[in-house]
Amino acid sequence: MSPAKTNPVVVGISGASGAVMARATVDEFLRRDISTVALCSNAGRLVWQEELGENYNETLVEWQEHPSFAHY
Repeated sequence: MSPAKTNPVVVGISGASGAVMARATVDEFLRRDISTVALCSNAGRLVWQEELGENYNETLVEWQEHPSFAHY
């Protein structure tokens, strides 16, 4: 019998405040090897930069090193 396949957790990042929570959530899911998909709007990228002081694309590069991560 093959192992059960689970759907990934989807984390949506909008232009609302909360980039710190989104970053911590994705980091924790990946730490636990939970399949994770991140979706981020253009406004979300701007808020990410403002709240975290880091570029969202640089964070994507970091997350993409994990085999359980995908983004759209």
